[in-house]
Amino acid sequence: MKVLNENVVSFCQDSPLIHDHYPVHTAQAVRMFLESHGVAVLEDWPKKSGDIMPLETVWLHVIDKLNEFNNLAFDKAGLWSELSQLWQSLSLDGYFTQLISDMPERLQNIIHKDGAWTR
Repeated sequence: MKVLNENVVSFCQDSPLIHDHYPVHTAQAVRMFLESHGVAVLEDWPKKSGDIMPLETVWLHVIDKLNEFNNLAFDKAGLWSELSQLWQSLSLDGYFTQLISDMPERLQNIIHKDGAWTR
């Protein structure tokens, strides 16, 4: 619960938490913690929302790139270094700009699929 306290509670005082309904995120202990700390959760967010959550796409891409290059990190500092370098290269390559530019088309695909996954 330390992670929730340090990384969620203070950021969700003025707006509801949006998450992907992953079972770990909706466990009873997590729900009780969020409720006891006054964190509202947007309950009607689509359960299959990965296609409209750019951060989900970014993390999948980062994992793919780390695997593709066979990056090895043997400690926290090494992992941080690998992630920082990869993040910088994505920024320089225009990855994030393209991701945001593609959002209208992604949303149209989701509408066309009646909210189902598009990939």
